[in-house]
Amino acid sequence: MSKNDISAYLKGKKGTDVSLGILRTNSKYVYEYILEREKIPIHSIAAAYMATDKIGYIKLNKFSATSARELEQALRKLKDKGMKNLMLDLRNNGGGYLYAAIHIADQFLKNDELIVYTEGRKYQKKEY
Repeated sequence: MSKNDISAYLKGKKGTDVSLGILRTNSKYVYEYILEREKIPIHSIAAAYMATDKIGYIKLNKFSATSARELEQALRKLKDKGMKNLMLDLRNNGGGYLYAAIHIADQFLKNDELIVYTEGRKYQKKEY
């Protein structure tokens, strides 16, 4: 089965069961499992840890509705562990919610510092 076929087969109403058979390489036996479908949370932060005794590291994969809250929690935990400096890794960040990105950037910039602006043919320029 393709990844898309597997994904479509596994998705369904929360609380319902799905039967899954797994055939491992070099085995003739199919392992059968019954799984209960559940909501799978997708977090914005892939990693948060102390890189050194004073440097914290956070890998932020995307800007979602929960990103700012996740980042605040991660920062709090790292500060409790002695973080004085932070490496915020945004490599391969696919983007996401503009307001989440603005809220996160605002935590690291001075007051009244321009983060981004939006402008369109039918919309006036708006600065954040």
